[in-house]
Amino acid sequence: MKKRFVKVGGVRYEILRRMWRICNNPRSNDWNDEPEHLAVPYEILEEKKGSYVCMRAGWHQKNVLDKGQFYRTKEECLAAIIEKYSLSKKFSDEQLEELWGILGDIPVNDNDEIMERFMDFPAGTHKEDVWHWFDEKHSKGVYVLMHLGEGDGE
Repeated sequence: MKKRFVKVGGVRYEILRRMWRICNNPRSNDWNDEPEHLAVPYEILEEKKGSYVCMRAGWHQKNVLDKGQFYRTKEECLAAIIEKYSLSKKFSDEQLEELWGILGDIPVNDNDEIMERFMDFPAGTHKEDVWHWFDEKHSKGVYVLMHLGEGDGE
């Protein structure tokens, strides 16, 4: 493979490899569909004991960042975003009740697995795993969600 080089601050570096890092998206807000977190490519210029000398791909500012912040592939980084942030997002009870209604429209197979992706739960997830997530998030638990509109859930 052909070696690649970049000049940063008057110093010429060989790009050792590309890795990915989770970054906050400053344009994300409640009024658009932009994700809160992005998988961003970084060029690794030098490896130190616990860190990398690197720069964000396409930029010309050198950084020294902890190795634990990096992923070998974009796919690994995207998976980490889902694991770390998507299901941990805070929702109001009202939002959770709306999501519960949406979940009710997702088909379930004979093994009680959802047949379509729901939020960050892939198709094939057991419905009770999704219910446990709701139970942890809703202030009054999943029981209230299961009995919405019946008059006895509140």
